[in-house]
Amino acid sequence: MFYKRIFLFAVLWCMLKIWNIKQSEIQESSACKTCSTFEQCRRGPGVCYRMAIQAYGNNNYDYPYPMCPYAPPATEPFYIDKTVTQEFIEKYLRK
Repeated sequence: MFYKRIFLFAVLWCMLKIWNIKQSEIQESSACKTCSTFEQCRRGPGVCYRMAIQAYGNNNYDYPYPMCPYAPPATEPFYIDKTVTQEFIEKYLRK
């Protein structure tokens, strides 16, 4: 039971760290590092971290949503719902 609590705490800590990442902490190779819509996109429901990891690999969790117009080509296969993607682009990136 003790190890389950430690594991749960570690998972929650990692999730909070990723959710609250600052633009200055993003790796240089990510398009998010210099993006002008970073705050609007990252603080809202604009980024699916699971999909970013799926498309770019485990070390690139701070990469953009794969269908972002500023995102680099995906390096790994991933599944995406095109309807959700179009809604995301219209709501968060084209203002």
